[in-house]
Amino acid sequence: MAVKKRVTLKDIADKTGYTINTVSRALKDKKDISRETREVIHKTAGQLGYIMDSAASAMRSGKTKTIAVIVGDISNPFFGSLFRGIELSARKSGFTVIIYNTDENSEWEQNAIFSAYSKRVDGIILCPVQENSENIKLLQRMSVPFVLVGRYFKKIKTDAVFWNDVKAGELAAGYLLDQGHVNILYIGGPLHISSGADRLQGYRNAHKKREIPVKEEMIRITRITAGAGLEVIDQILGEDLPFTAVVAFSDLVAYEILCALGNYTKDKYTHIPIVGFDNIREKIMFPVYFPSIDSRENAAKICVELLLKKIQEGESHKPVLRILDVELKHT
Repeated sequence: MAVKKRVTLKDIADKTGYTINTVSRALKDKKDISRETREVIHKTAGQLGYIMDSAASAMRSGKTKTIAVIVGDISNPFFGSLFRGIELSARKSGFTVIIYNTDENSEWEQNAIFSAYSKRVDGIILCPVQENSENIKLLQRMSVPFVLVGRYFKKIKTDAVFWNDVKAGELAAGYLLDQGHVNILYIGGPLHISSGADRLQGYRNAHKKREIPVKEEMIRITRITAGAGLEVIDQILGEDLPFTAVVAFSDLVAYEILCALGNYTKDKYTHIPIVGFDNIREKIMFPVYFPSIDSRENAAKICVELLLKKIQEGESHKPVLRILDVELKHT
């Protein structure tokens, strides 16, 4: 079976009688081409099955109009919602988006960076693994415009959009302390992750402000990818730890904890109050409700705007830290 020849600008020019230059400018909706001419050329291009050669366009302009998004766990609804927001915002500016999953693994993160670089993306939005800072230094050496989302490095100046996680941890723990709970189980992310360290600090701050001692046995640090909540709560239930409420690192972890507690036979764990982070229920309408920490600001939109600004300004760009305010959502 013969392979169908790709439709070219010349084919459209031959069909319409216009020059190749006029066809090219019309397909780009240049205003020096009349509306009637543009309509004829667009209609003919559609009939012939013309598809713009983005690779050739990238070679001419030096831009691919593509952004890479690199996140830790795409099975987490939070990252799915974030990616959707980034894709919608990028699309409005004429950019397409590709996504990579690192599974919170530094080596996979490095592979994703190399892959994105090989595809000549114009910029990267990255939720960093943070086991070390080598991949961030790699990006800086590559001179690829990038913005961190959700996490930041205290000792490296770079663009980042992240939540006020100290306040977030304080709000979550404070809400439960004010309800009379003094045995609050804290299930947090690894402390090398900025959000993991900051949320734990907030948990401690909430106790300190109320002059309630922190019980160290109530603090458990775990991985944050899918299944982590089930693993840690199974271990804790085996210890028969006397907790009466839970602060979970994320809504994903919180849902897993609720599932595990729902399958447990002891009545004392049937109605355990829990507070999560990310407020994914509001974004994708999960059927289970619990309070969660969120921000009113659109992190995805802010990330895209900051990255496009960085791409445009080039080396003159000064790193920007955007710390998003947070609040406790009850609905």
